[in-house]
Amino acid sequence: MKVEKFKVLLYLKKSGTDKSGKAPIMGRITVNRTMAQFGCKLSCRPDLWNARESRLDGKSREAVETNAKLDKLLLAVNAAFDMLVERGQDFDATAVKDLFQGSMETQMTLLRMTDRICEDLKARIGIDRAKGTYPGYYYMRKTLGEFIPWQFKTKDIAFGQLTEQFIHDYQNYVMDVKGLAVDTVRHYLAILKKVCRIAYKEGYAERCHFANFTLPQKTERTPRALSREDFEKIRDVEIPAWRTTHILVRDLFLFACYTGTAYADVVSVTRENLYTDDNGTEDFGNSYKAFLKRYKNFSPSQTNKCLCWLSKLVYLAVDYEILRANPLEDMEYEKKPAPKHRHISRAELKNILETPMLDPMQELGRRAFLFSTFTGLAYVDIMLLHPHHIGRTADGRRYIRINRKKTNVEAFIPLHPIAEQILDLYNTTDDTKPVFPLPSRDEMWFEIHELGVAIGREENLSYHQARHSFGTFLISEGIPIESIAKMMGHSGIRTTQRYAEVTDKKISKDMDNLMAVRMMYGTGKWYKRQELPKETDFDNGQIG
Repeated sequence: MKVEKFKVLLYLKKSGTDKSGKAPIMGRITVNRTMAQFGCKLSCRPDLWNARESRLDGKSREAVETNAKLDKLLLAVNAAFDMLVERGQDFDATAVKDLFQGSMETQMTLLRMTDRICEDLKARIGIDRAKGTYPGYYYMRKTLGEFIPWQFKTKDIAFGQLTEQFIHDYQNYVMDVKGLAVDTVRHYLAILKKVCRIAYKEGYAERCHFANFTLPQKTERTPRALSREDFEKIRDVEIPAWRTTHILVRDLFLFACYTGTAYADVVSVTRENLYTDDNGTEDFGNSYKAFLKRYKNFSPSQTNKCLCWLSKLVYLAVDYEILRANPLEDMEYEKKPAPKHRHISRAELKNILETPMLDPMQELGRRAFLFSTFTGLAYVDIMLLHPHHIGRTADGRRYIRINRKKTNVEAFIPLHPIAEQILDLYNTTDDTKPVFPLPSRDEMWFEIHELGVAIGREENLSYHQARHSFGTFLISEGIPIESIAKMMGHSGIRTTQRYAEVTDKKISKDMDNLMAVRMMYGTGKWYKRQELPKETDFDNGQIG
């Protein structure tokens, strides 16, 4: 829409003078060839009105206050006009007036929207809303209904008239004038933001008012608890039988102390919420374990963690003499399946050695992966590797001595020639910097995945498979488990023994050794494998 003329004129309606001699101030909006009049809800004596300036003359208190309100009114009219222009649709002077005034017939107002939300909440009590939620909305609506006439001298206000200062003025009103606590004010402001957010979603407001307003910080309170002496006094106090209310309150309080149940939950307990275990409290742990497995679909590790915390809580109850004994003491934990160590094959290792990457970051990932494959270091340990961790033996062979991040156990690793070649490409002198300039873990994981794609690996390649491959290769070569545990920084050989379970080649090699040192049929002699006749065919079980 092309706007050729827009004007706002303020004038004094002298024919409407009241008993005090004051005349109402009126306004006229002109848009192109359309006009609309409105009342400013202000008045003044005719001798103070300056028709040319459209304001009051002088510096009296009445003149200063009235002129300030007129300036605010003109700003609101211009804001309504700008908002309609931004829509890009045709409009006239009446549309500007309706948007500016928030006409009760054409627009949803703030209090009307608040009333609607309160009524909706009230209708949902007992369905999906608690009865205690409603009073907060009710009293917020009450204070908002008192604030608008107090601040704006009008019964209601439209969303188009709201400014960012509105919520700040309302906050000051409920805190300073009403004297409400910070937590209560925070709750009221949150409801106000919710009302404006709903109005915006439903199209009653052009923008989401107060979306960037930060609620006042919630007051942090230290939880208060009874001392054991006070608790025992309440428990043992003798209340006359005729004080039935006091007895009920005391019993509810003790019930909450023994169960940790809030008041809202205590008063809502019914017989349907009470259960009796025919086998006693000893089966509670098993029932809880079955619940975690069946309904929560927890893994054995997750289940055992929950059972461990439950057992700790029960032991605390025993320490505080709330329970006589721990009924979960003999409860059996879930058996965790043995961890699956995934590793690469020798053929895949050969492919990685023969496949340099063109991208510098991918090549760094390839070298780091190979270094871990030949040293058994995890990614976090390589990130912490510095030149002072590298040493030489008496015969000049280099090694790495470093405490693992995970177990804080020292790992001693003689370096393979390929690991030494990779090490020479990076920092081995400046101890203020790590050996390898590695990126973040997530970025490196992406590069390792690309490396797996480059070598044609069907399964996903992860960095930790390099460490598993190191242990698996050493087991396959017959290195003693105690030595492997020292090189890998394991806290015990039980962890290292798992690598012996994942390689079929180790089993086959052990069987070959058993067959190689056996008595030859027809000779009655013992042979070691290297001493067997060349005609021996192990694959067919025949001797030539």
